[in-house]
Amino acid sequence: MSGYRYDGPIGGAGKRQSTATEGRRGAQDDTLTKEVKGRDDTSTVLMDDEKKTVDDENKTVIIGPRRRKDEERTGETDAMTDPVVGWLVIVKGPGKGRAMQLGYGMNAIGREKTNRICVDFGDDRISRSKHAIVTYDPRGRTFYVQHGGDTNLTHMGGELVLAPTALPALSHISIGKTVLRFVPLCGEAFDWQDT
Repeated sequence: MSGYRYDGPIGGAGKRQSTATEGRRGAQDDTLTKEVKGRDDTSTVLMDDEKKTVDDENKTVIIGPRRRKDEERTGETDAMTDPVVGWLVIVKGPGKGRAMQLGYGMNAIGREKTNRICVDFGDDRISRSKHAIVTYDPRGRTFYVQHGGDTNLTHMGGELVLAPTALPALSHISIGKTVLRFVPLCGEAFDWQDT
C-alpha cells in the first residue's frame, strides 16, 4: 500500500513525506487509496477526489447529557444542563482525595469512562460497568444507593446493599477496596428547582 506521513491536521495544509508502503486499489473500483497518519488520527485518503474518513476507533466520544442545538454551535455548555447535586469523595483506596460530581437521576459507578462516575484509579475489584448506582430523585429530594447488578457487591456503612436504599448525608459506600463518602448539595433544604 502506498502511503504518506502527514505532518499536520487532517483536512489542513501540511508537509507530506512518502513512506515505504505499497499502493492498493479499491475492491469495487480503481480508486487508489493511501493511508495518512496524523498526530492522533489515522485516515484513508481517496486520491481521486481527496475525501478523508477517520477510523472509528480514533473518534472522540463525548460522555454526558445531550447538548442543546445552541451549545453544539458555540461549543459552550450551560452548567444547568446537568447541575451538580452532590459529590462522592474517595476516602480510602486508590484515588484517595478525588471527588466526583453527582447529577440528577441515576449515577452509575464503575471503572469504564461510559459510567457517569468513573473510578478508574487502580482498584480492579470495582466492576467496569455499573458496580453501584447513586440516584437523586428531585421530586422527593432524596438520594438512594443500590447494587449495580454485577457479581461485585456494594456496602453502605458495613451493610450489604442489594435494593435501592436511602443514602443519608456523609454515609460511606464501599466498592472493591475503595470507600466513597457521600456529600450532598441538594436535598430538603435546597434544590436547583428552587432557584
